[in-house]
Amino acid sequence: MNYVDVKFIGLLSSRLEHFKKKTNTLYNFRCPVCGDSEKNRYKARGYLYPGKDRSGFIFKCHNCGDTRSLGNLIKYIDHSLYQKYLLEGYGKKDKRFISKQEVRRKSQQLDSSFLEKTLAAERVDKIPKDSPDVVHAFINNRQIPDSELNRLYYIDDDKILENLGPEYKGRIHGNQARVILPFYDRDNVLVGLTARAIDESVGMRYLAFRLDKDAPMIFGLEKIKRNSRNPVYVVEGPIDSLFLPNTVAVGGSDFGKLTQEVRKNKCIIIFDNEPRNVEIVKKMKTIINDGYKICVWPQNINEKDINDMVIAGKTPDEILKVINTNTFSGLKAMATFNEWKRVNI
Repeated sequence: MNYVDVKFIGLLSSRLEHFKKKTNTLYNFRCPVCGDSEKNRYKARGYLYPGKDRSGFIFKCHNCGDTRSLGNLIKYIDHSLYQKYLLEGYGKKDKRFISKQEVRRKSQQLDSSFLEKTLAAERVDKIPKDSPDVVHAFINNRQIPDSELNRLYYIDDDKILENLGPEYKGRIHGNQARVILPFYDRDNVLVGLTARAIDESVGMRYLAFRLDKDAPMIFGLEKIKRNSRNPVYVVEGPIDSLFLPNTVAVGGSDFGKLTQEVRKNKCIIIFDNEPRNVEIVKKMKTIINDGYKICVWPQNINEKDINDMVIAGKTPDEILKVINTNTFSGLKAMATFNEWKRVNI
């Protein structure tokens, strides 16, 4: 059995509730992904055991069915410990411990300066409000808080986005001013970006670019507090996330990418308010069946998303109160969802 795995199971054990060593190759504890039984706090249905080739350990929960390598379990619980796990394996020349993402990071660290150097992008909070640039008109129309402007960048001609890679050459029409929303991983490494057109009449309002194909595109991942008692709010659009505390955005409606990054029992999933959108309704049903807490917008909310609610006159605090009051799980979530939706699936 790989001694590095055994060593790091020992280091991780203090973070695992009701951890027990059953045998030399079998460990048992409460599942950190689903939280295990809500009715019985002594129930422990998470296990670590050797993989088929016996070169490392596999985690499996017999409650939620989550299955992943020991490395991915460590990454989910403690990212700094995961870095040590990778480095120790790498130091022993065991390539199994080094992901493509880690290899890329060792050769090229991407951060906010990459946007300034490669795209000549300007951070919005550094652009004078009396500047002739159109960006502040967009910010004012969208009522984006001043406190969030240091997270946004501006380019006056999106043709420069071709500099992000040879695969984009000749594919950007150009001449459009855009707000850049950078996506970082939890270590503050830039993994992608979305470019939002300022002109609302533009056909392609959003352009998305991946800089790391192995990393999930989740906006705000580097800023959330995982260890606080407060929930992590999860919305569709990055701009919507700027109005709520401790919030990430999945950049669409693919909430499945959360699995490796945020604990299920910490999340409150907030879809856009689209009861007649068949695809959204299907995905909401799946999220409820997967055991997540979900916000089901009440009937008196007419706006499509959080930013539209702000523009219509609701304050972020009022919206947060609506979300918290209308968050459900299990049978209650399904019943409320069935009343909300306006299509049959």
